[in-house]
Amino acid sequence: MKKLKGLNKMKDAMKMTVKEVFEKDIASGRRSPLTAKQVEDASKSSAFDLIIDLRLEELTADVLRTWIDDLIDKEYSPHTINNYFLILNKIQFNETGKKLKVKRPPRPSKKDIQKKTITEDELTRALLYADVETMKAILLCYYANMNNHEIEILQYKDIYYDNNAICLHSKIENINGIWHHTEDTIYDQNMRFALIPKEVMQVIGHGAPNDRVFSCDHAHIASKCNKTLEKAGINIKFKSLKLAALYKKVNINPLGIIDNQAAFCFADNDMEVIDCATEFAKNERKGLYNIENAFLNLEGVKLKDLNRKVLQNWIDKISLAYEDYGLRRAYNLLRDTLLYISNGMFHLEKFNFVLKSKKEGYVYLRRKHDIDLDKVRMIMDKADIELKKAMLLCGYGDFTLTELVNIKIKDIDKEQNVITYNGKSRAFTKSAIRFMGKGDPEDVICSKNASFYTSGLKTLVKTSGVKCDFISLRGAYIAPPPPIL
Repeated sequence: MKKLKGLNKMKDAMKMTVKEVFEKDIASGRRSPLTAKQVEDASKSSAFDLIIDLRLEELTADVLRTWIDDLIDKEYSPHTINNYFLILNKIQFNETGKKLKVKRPPRPSKKDIQKKTITEDELTRALLYADVETMKAILLCYYANMNNHEIEILQYKDIYYDNNAICLHSKIENINGIWHHTEDTIYDQNMRFALIPKEVMQVIGHGAPNDRVFSCDHAHIASKCNKTLEKAGINIKFKSLKLAALYKKVNINPLGIIDNQAAFCFADNDMEVIDCATEFAKNERKGLYNIENAFLNLEGVKLKDLNRKVLQNWIDKISLAYEDYGLRRAYNLLRDTLLYISNGMFHLEKFNFVLKSKKEGYVYLRRKHDIDLDKVRMIMDKADIELKKAMLLCGYGDFTLTELVNIKIKDIDKEQNVITYNGKSRAFTKSAIRFMGKGDPEDVICSKNASFYTSGLKTLVKTSGVKCDFISLRGAYIAPPPPIL
């Protein structure tokens, strides 16, 4: 009887499509967060387009061979093809109990795998070519032995600055004067603990505990890092970089590399900064005026003499003469010039300078459009759910874009119809509270990043001809607030 039930279950499973099996596996919640993410990403990959709508019973050896050949023709690497096949085999085996068999391209032998060591000069060169986020990723990969999936989910609360430690899915506590490292997740196989240099901690920086260190996803992180390593002429992939320190660890000071970028990039260059900026502006930025005036404070300074002190002095002086727009315009010109002259190695933004006008009599005002509230109501009806939530929180709640992407369900008082965040309490209609109040307490109301809402509103107003952005929308109160009882 049991065998009969098992056979019937298998027959039912064989009727499922590949897409349905993916969806069932993702919804089951049986995977660890990282594995679940890999399965979800694979389900969205174009690599499965050829078989995604086929039933499991149709996945014959010939069909699978055709699929594999198609991936080879599309120049997928043997490693990637094998990974996609193993994911498919795993999720369908959980339903059918049968393993798929097909000839696959051989994985490269160990002797053909790229080297897993890196020299001090190579690591330094990679950090010079990297932008700010890529630099952080390379440092975390090398010193904390983290892969791109772990880097993606890393939050500031996982960084213990007093201990120079990173504890992912774990925590350290001082109990009776003794530090204890304990598991902080049901997925103990993903627990990550690493002691890293103090200078690396300073480059990573600080943020709100629940904010992620990186705003981009794991695939973007790996792609940018691989391109940077390739630019630096290093024969190693990002996924192998985390193993490099296990073979031969080198210690570099990333803060020293940042402060001495000019020494690395322009050691033999006697050109003056003002000449380079003027030439670059004429060739690449036609229409800019008064270039010489903005750069007078750098007159006589050569590229190789640039350092934090010289640059900070220049910014301090032009901030007294220019408003915010002019200050940023001059800064951006210098940034682009140095990046161009250095062939992508000198990144001015790594100094993390603060740009704020100190011009006497200047008052910083954010320009707001005069908006037609009736038209705003009309375009809001055309917005999707996510954008509509953001517009409500901004216009009806007077929250900034930075604030509204961090407001959680638990910040809603559903009895008083009030949302409280960052010291602000704003009243909403009951319908608005019902609309925005669905989900778990720790869920954020607006689940996308700020750029999603900015671009979404731009697209919406562009097609409707209405002038509106999140600056002008803030505090506009699309509907009058009800009295707080």
